[in-house]
Amino acid sequence: MEDRSRHTFDTWPTDLLIDYAIKIHHRGIRTRGPLTLELLGRVKAERPLVLSQVEQLFAASLEALDAHLFKEENVLFPYIEELHEAASNRQAAAPMHCGTVLNPIHVMMADHAEELQRQATIAALLDDYNEPEGCSDDYKRLMHELHEFALDLQEHTHIENDLIFPQAVEMESKWVNGCNGGNCCG
Repeated sequence: MEDRSRHTFDTWPTDLLIDYAIKIHHRGIRTRGPLTLELLGRVKAERPLVLSQVEQLFAASLEALDAHLFKEENVLFPYIEELHEAASNRQAAAPMHCGTVLNPIHVMMADHAEELQRQATIAALLDDYNEPEGCSDDYKRLMHELHEFALDLQEHTHIENDLIFPQAVEMESKWVNGCNGGNCCG
């Protein structure tokens, strides 16, 4: 597990936070998620009732996250990067095509809440990822992978909900339709 304490995300600029979210979290979900789902299928026989439920929940999570990541990468993040560029250059930014950046942000935050709840359900079903006595090495690896996935999703949610999104709202209020109160030069 990566030592997340070494990162002080609150000091990072918006564009770096977006790069980190895409390159670490989005890529991690897309690469590790299917491998974890495959591992789940292989060890399901060790606890069929519980692991079948977990498999359904985790598969639903991956499907929902795929759509979520697509929206972030193709709609929300490009606009936030435009806002960041405008703010960096102290220039006016165009309004978002869907009204305000808050509209897609609310959707993304609702997605985050739903996925965190789904991960909490998985953790509860698995007794907080505790390994039953006598389980296989693959089962132990599965518990580790599922726990890591949940922790990464929590970090992803924190970076976006608590840092990127508020910064985007602030930049939009300053640089769209008024260019920082009409004063782009200082």
